[in-house]
Amino acid sequence: MILKILIVGMGAAIGSMLRFYMLDRLTKVSNLSNSWMVVIINLLAAFGMGYLSGLSLSYPWHTLVTSGIMGGFSTFSTPMNELAQSLNQDNRKQIDLVLLKTGIMFILGLPILILGMYLA
Repeated sequence: MILKILIVGMGAAIGSMLRFYMLDRLTKVSNLSNSWMVVIINLLAAFGMGYLSGLSLSYPWHTLVTSGIMGGFSTFSTPMNELAQSLNQDNRKQIDLVLLKTGIMFILGLPILILGMYLA
């Protein structure tokens, strides 16, 4: 069990650093806000998760890349933090925008995940 935790933790560190790097780079070359970049990254993570799951990797590689790297690359906490801040400020327009982005991630995420599995 300790080995699995270490594998996931190492993968999560790699994934979160990759997410940070991509956010930094994409923000510099795009007019999209950081929160829209998170939507794009989460959709990329859905594709990556589908593709990597479709490869039928064995342990420990499957654990490293799916739970670890893809888990660290994707983020659910960012939209939830945005939602909490918007609720605290009673900012209806911002609440609606966060709910829209979260809906997009879930509605598009499933077919993108399936596409990744199919292409693997």
